[in-house]
Amino acid sequence: MTWKAYEQGAFSWIAADDYYDGESAGQGNARSREVQDGWLKRTITPVLASPAWRTQKSLLIVTWDEAGVTKHTTEPGNRVATVVAGSAGSVRAGYVSAIRYDHYSAARTIEEALGVAPFTANDRYATLFRDAFISWDEERVLDGTIRYWEEARKAGLPVRADFGEFWRDAE
Repeated sequence: MTWKAYEQGAFSWIAADDYYDGESAGQGNARSREVQDGWLKRTITPVLASPAWRTQKSLLIVTWDEAGVTKHTTEPGNRVATVVAGSAGSVRAGYVSAIRYDHYSAARTIEEALGVAPFTANDRYATLFRDAFISWDEERVLDGTIRYWEEARKAGLPVRADFGEFWRDAE
């Protein structure tokens, strides 16, 4: 398997197929975890060894599918693991966030990093993975927060009427 996108530097979306996603290969049992672990090692190792990762500002987000409460799980609130890794010291090593994120947060973080507009209202109003990063460009963060606040107010979402108060809450 070649990884030309990683060698060149680009946006890439990689998703495990039905066998490697942990659902078909054992429904979460020990064999399923072995299969997922093997797939992750084979997939991520070339990414981390690529020239793009080593020389450019890069971000890797690994997240799992919805969990939910089933006969196999006891985790309420649909909590799933997500790992965020960045090249060149851009992500806080070993950090565990107390903030609730979801799949739309991943989408919004990717969109913000690429400088593109949100694709849906779900990611438009999602929380960025901001606390995982060592720093964000302050002007970019302020502009994005103002846009979010203005759009949320237009949409009738419950946000503070005063931007200063909203900003303090966001910080």
